[in-house]
Order: sequence, then structure tokens, then C-alpha cells
Amino acid sequence: MSVTVQVYDLLHGRPAVELHARVEHEVSGRWEVVDTTLTDGSGVLTGAAPHRHRRAVRVVLDTRRYFAAQGVCCTTDDVTVNAGTVGPGVTRTVVLQIAPHGYAVWAGQTG
Repeated sequence: MSVTVQVYDLLHGRPAVELHARVEHEVSGRWEVVDTTLTDGSGVLTGAAPHRHRRAVRVVLDTRRYFAAQGVCCTTDDVTVNAGTVGPGVTRTVVLQIAPHGYAVWAGQTG
């Protein structure tokens, strides 16, 4: 299964396109990077879930770089979203709204 993150840019009123992110799984009490990616043209990124075991997953989004590329100062360097446990039979969907000085997040699960 997977974790899907939909990111909205509240400042500009549109999806956050080409936002740098990394997907991490918790393994033996440590976070391991399993993927680095960008949000697509709809502000969506999909990260792979563990194939054999259920593991905690988090997504770290580089909001500072995203807003700096648009000439906007940002007080948040990155936003870390703990997506919960993902694995066989479990999919997480996260909606993240970002602004230069804050963010809001919602998470849901299927399976």
C-alpha cells in the first residue's frame, strides 16, 4: 500500500507543485529515508509503503525551499507529517495546507 500527500499552497491559492519531500520509514527506532521526491503538477506525492511489515511512516516537506523559490520569506524550514503506520493492506492519505508562517494537516486511513 502507500501514503499519499496532497499539498495546497494557501498563499497562492493553488496546489504546491515541485515541493521537495522525503519519505521515511521507522526501522528499529530510527528513521530511514526510502525516497526523495517532488510533488507533481497537482501537488500530490505518493510514497511507497513497506512491503512485508507495517511500519511508521513520515514525510518531511521542504517548505522553506519551496517558498524561497517564489521570493517569499518563510518561518518554517520544513514540515514533518507523521502519517502513522502503513504496510500491507493499509493506505494513508494526508492533506497538507502550507503558508509561509504555518500549516494545517489532516490524515485518514483505509484498510
